[in-house]
Amino acid sequence: MRFYFLLLGLFLLACPLLGQSDGVLSLKESLELGLENSTAIQKTKIEGEIASKKVQAQKSVFLPQIRGFADYTHFFDNQTYIFPGSFSSLANADGGSVPIRLGAQSNLSAGISLQQRLFDRKWVTGKKQLEIFDETQDVKLTIVQEEIIYNIAKLFYEYASLNLKNDLLDFSKERLEKTAEIVEAQVDADIIHPSVLKKLRLKQKELDLSKKKLRSGIATQKKALQDLIGTDKDLSYSWEQQITVLAEELPEIEKNSKDQELIALKKSANSLEQQNIKSDFFPKVNFVANLQYQYMGDQFSPFQGSQWFPLNFIGINMDFPIFVGNKKNIQLEEKVLERDLLKIEEEDERKKRNLMLRSKEASYQSAFDKFLFLKEEKNLKSELYELNKLQYSEGILGLNELLESESELLKSEERLKEGFLDLKIAELDYFKEARTLNLLLE
Repeated sequence: MRFYFLLLGLFLLACPLLGQSDGVLSLKESLELGLENSTAIQKTKIEGEIASKKVQAQKSVFLPQIRGFADYTHFFDNQTYIFPGSFSSLANADGGSVPIRLGAQSNLSAGISLQQRLFDRKWVTGKKQLEIFDETQDVKLTIVQEEIIYNIAKLFYEYASLNLKNDLLDFSKERLEKTAEIVEAQVDADIIHPSVLKKLRLKQKELDLSKKKLRSGIATQKKALQDLIGTDKDLSYSWEQQITVLAEELPEIEKNSKDQELIALKKSANSLEQQNIKSDFFPKVNFVANLQYQYMGDQFSPFQGSQWFPLNFIGINMDFPIFVGNKKNIQLEEKVLERDLLKIEEEDERKKRNLMLRSKEASYQSAFDKFLFLKEEKNLKSELYELNKLQYSEGILGLNELLESESELLKSEERLKEGFLDLKIAELDYFKEARTLNLLLE
């Protein structure tokens, strides 16, 4: 499915107050720096490495197991065995039994054992589990990256909008000061009433108060953006001196959201976990080998080689369960219930995403239509102001009418900036749902 929208370029009112500044940090540079310095990404990567080690540790059972061992025992009294009288000349005449002590008092056994798993149904599922784990970590990392991109971009536009408002206030103050100089001269010449000058002075004070509040907001927003990006550098953003509207086709929307992908991976992992549980009902086959020597003697003198005896062997060991309780069956039933729950979550997520996409698409289109209306309104107000200036210079229009026209133009410019901000945020929301936030890095 393809969606066609008009993508907006950066916007700036075409007037001298909006010039380029040095040390410009673009949106792309902000995003790249934010991704590079993000502790959330670093945390996600470390958590992934920790989980990966756990998965690898589970697979270690399939590697050769080599162990060394040693055991020493000293018997104070050797074991006594009862033999028939015919085994010894010491037996009684009636042919009764005779007790005989056997064995050495000192026993030392040492060696190396080897065990290699030859057959285990978990071998195949273990390999697939590692693949699913890697895919899951990639999805989780992408989700974190997209969230960072979204937050930085949104804050970027808000901060840039505040700076535009600040520049507009500076421009308005400058124009009011020039107007006040003219009015003051006219008041001195008794051309107009002094109340006009008082209104201008009041307007200047209002602008000063607005600028003070705005500076506080800019400082707060700047600090928030610096913390999010991870830099102490001064931030300055430049905007193009025109509205650039490009007719361009958005990329196709991804079929599934990241949350849907995670649910699908959880379902695959659940299936493998069920297979792992079932594997415990099948036999396990191991190859075993022992390199072992045993020392025996009445006195502990292991350096006498003649008293060491080899006990070496190789063989096959098979372990197969017959009845191991009901724990595995309960675990299997639990995994089946989890699978059913994941199916429900998957369907809910699909419906939710379709609803959000339609909502964000409608919001974007509404914001775009509003922006076009505000742009046309601002152009009309600008044309009217230029006409009023001409009429004022010809003495057709009074100063109050001219000031009112100027005020209406400034208000339309303010509404246009706010409309642009609404549009960019709506665009961000749409990109987020459509999984196309990476466009901001291109």
